[in-house]
Amino acid sequence: MKRAFITILATLVFSNFASVKAQESAVEGIGVNGIKVGKSTKNDVIRKFGRDYELVTHGTYSKQLTYEKLGIAVYYCQADKKQTIFVIQLRKPFNVVTSKGVVLGESTVADVKRLYGEPAENEEFALWLTYKGIDFRNVDLRTDEANLLDDEMLINEINIYDFNFKLCGGAITPKIK
Repeated sequence: MKRAFITILATLVFSNFASVKAQESAVEGIGVNGIKVGKSTKNDVIRKFGRDYELVTHGTYSKQLTYEKLGIAVYYCQADKKQTIFVIQLRKPFNVVTSKGVVLGESTVADVKRLYGEPAENEEFALWLTYKGIDFRNVDLRTDEANLLDDEMLINEINIYDFNFKLCGGAITPKIK
């Protein structure tokens, strides 16, 4: 009887550990989970995450592979024959922490500012907290629109982009410290 109890208890404990998702680490300007901005391609992403994605075309500019069930999307320029990933977008249920400690879905705007400093001023992306190789947003998930940021809002989207990223067509992104 005692042995059966210990076996059941051990099974419950280990099954709970197995169900906890490992927290991935996002590195600014580099990537996450083996996908690297500026290096990995659309095919690398498909090999890693499979074919259960939605393909979204953004005019003639870029394409986006969205793995909604995983909480990850990647973007590549339509003109890029290699289809190199230039942005990785992370949302829940993706379980991620940045190299400086921001936790997706748990950290606030104030936490980001404390860990990264004041964001770069960028009129085009004023609703984002923009830093070199990474930005943070609070998005209305019903409309996909960014919300005005106040310090208590939770960060529910993280975007990782290449430090040397040039916009599709060759225009250089704004200089960010």
